[in-house]
Amino acid sequence: WPAAGDASRQSLTWPALVAGTRGYARKNGFGSILLGLSGGLDSATAAALAIEALRLKTQRFTLTLDGRAVALPALLIAVGNNARYGGGKRIAPHASWDDGLLGLAVIGPVSRFTLARLAPTLPHAGHAGHRRVWLPTAREVQLAGPPGAVAYADGERIGPLPLAAWTDPAALPVLVPVR
Repeated sequence: WPAAGDASRQSLTWPALVAGTRGYARKNGFGSILLGLSGGLDSATAAALAIEALRLKTQRFTLTLDGRAVALPALLIAVGNNARYGGGKRIAPHASWDDGLLGLAVIGPVSRFTLARLAPTLPHAGHAGHRRVWLPTAREVQLAGPPGAVAYADGERIGPLPLAAWTDPAALPVLVPVR
């Protein structure tokens, strides 16, 4: 796609969408994009566009959990004190506001095809059982990555790695519904 020599408007649409998305992401410093996907054809198209435009690739990180460091390849590392983020996606389904721990979701090396299959499963935590997904917990997390790696908080750029996050149990009263 497109066929060699095809200069029709339809044949130029996909490359134009890819180029525009890639340019927008680079201009704004996006290292990754979190998509809200419903599972329909429009979601599949959005996922395919993001994957091709960003050419997501596995990178080497050093992740330190409660003082124990591990070097690992990862496509995405998410840290949170709640199961949901990014419009309700259950990226860290084991995380809880009231346990004094941070929940992590580490997506290891996967193909673009596998990533496109995992993305629509995020609303119901379907990624949690995948063999390349690791869901640890820790009170303190430190993350270091390759030069140029950037951290985001709920979709907003917060700065370059390294970063540290920790919990301070009972520092802030939080009302949690009884389960």
